[in-house]
Amino acid sequence: MGDQLGLTARGFAIGTTVIFWRDSNMNGVFDALGAVLCRAESNAEVVARCSIPVTNPPFVPGLGDCTFELTDDFKPGDSTMVGEINVDYEESNCNFINARDGEGHTSILVLEEETGDGIQLKENVENSFQVLDLAGTVNLGTFLRTNSTIRVDLLDFPEGHLNSIRIGGFGADLEGLDNRQIPETGRLSFPLAMPDDVLPGRQEIRVVVEGDIGDWEGERNGDQLNGGFCLELHTTAEEDTSLHVQVSPLTALPSQRVRVTVQGFHGTEITRVSMDGVELPASRVGDQEEGPIQLDSSGRWVGSVVLPVNGSTLLGGERKLQGRDSHRRLGEAIIVFPHRSIEVSPEQAVPGDTVTISGQGFPVSNNRGSEVRVEITFGYGSGQSTASVSIDVGGRFSAEMTVPWAVEIPSTNLVSAEFMDDEGHTIFTNTTHLVTEATVTVSPDRGPPGTTVTVTGRGFRAFTFVAMAIMGGVNITPSPTPHTDRNGMMELEVLVAQSEIG
Repeated sequence: MGDQLGLTARGFAIGTTVIFWRDSNMNGVFDALGAVLCRAESNAEVVARCSIPVTNPPFVPGLGDCTFELTDDFKPGDSTMVGEINVDYEESNCNFINARDGEGHTSILVLEEETGDGIQLKENVENSFQVLDLAGTVNLGTFLRTNSTIRVDLLDFPEGHLNSIRIGGFGADLEGLDNRQIPETGRLSFPLAMPDDVLPGRQEIRVVVEGDIGDWEGERNGDQLNGGFCLELHTTAEEDTSLHVQVSPLTALPSQRVRVTVQGFHGTEITRVSMDGVELPASRVGDQEEGPIQLDSSGRWVGSVVLPVNGSTLLGGERKLQGRDSHRRLGEAIIVFPHRSIEVSPEQAVPGDTVTISGQGFPVSNNRGSEVRVEITFGYGSGQSTASVSIDVGGRFSAEMTVPWAVEIPSTNLVSAEFMDDEGHTIFTNTTHLVTEATVTVSPDRGPPGTTVTVTGRGFRAFTFVAMAIMGGVNITPSPTPHTDRNGMMELEVLVAQSEIG
């Protein structure tokens, strides 16, 4: 059903319109019992073609009723045919496709077949190329994890009793179905409990129907059973029968507690929860000690998972939280871990300045009473300054530090934040900070010899004496010798010595 069927008529009158119709009673008469399929013109090659979608109606499941009776004196021949063909025109319902041109010509029934005993008469046209065999189809709807059922639609099946359904090699339980009888329309729809052992992916569906023999017999439709037929239809379908895992929030941090909802199958339990392939200990899953997680009667579990602090979650990016049940079905959800970073503000400073060191994307404290702290180190040369600070629930921290007085001027220095992962390994996050050169300014910045100018220095070490002040190659260091203050600044007034213009 839904396929396209190409129809070709040959030998009909050129230039006339050929009507293709379903000649259900096989009498060759274009009457009210037939159904027009399509129309096409017979061309110069005496060929008419058209195509139609295969639907029900006008076609019926299988071949339909294509039998008739021949009287004993019936003899085939070009002009010597005697006897009668007895067809119940009102009851016969054959998928026999006929054609008629504008001059009233139609195709004929072929009533002979060649067997091992020679040419024999036949009393049905099932095997004729003009008879369509409408095969049944199986459609599967969306799998409902809340009750482990899936919608099944049987289309274009013969009238009969639904005997069995196997999905992925496992038999489905049909005992709970209210109706297993396929009506004359060939359609039956029902919710079906998915067999517990079905794995995710593409599965073969086998449907077996039993009924009266009718025209569904022989090799075409399976073995005969006690005067009836057994139709076994095979099809395939892609169904997501995996565990369904939902996580909230979808963006999380190492050591964060997240809410997890798992919907699976009846009669199963969650045997393994892992992050990026690494199994999580039971202490991190659902506040339980040991053993599998039990699903409720609907195949559902709602609980929490404390995310690990390991090489996977600390790298940042997308990671898979996976669950596996006792029937080896997997389900997964994607959690996004932010990338971890630290920064120093301002980006440049001088010795003695106060800077703020902040970080984000770090492991968080969760509501089990744990507290994650980070150790901050400002390294310079062979020395370092340290501080310890707690990480908040958003994975952030902030701490103020003083740029050490002993730092080189200028220099680029390493700033680190470190903490421990689940395995006791020290994890470092680094950045750099620039200590700028010291600066000297004079005011005014022009004048003749003998002008008094103020010299201001910034960025020097604190409480350090000025070794020498030189202007134009002349030592102008005042006495007593000045020194920098606690902020590494100093100021002195000097006279401009005799020197050349410039």
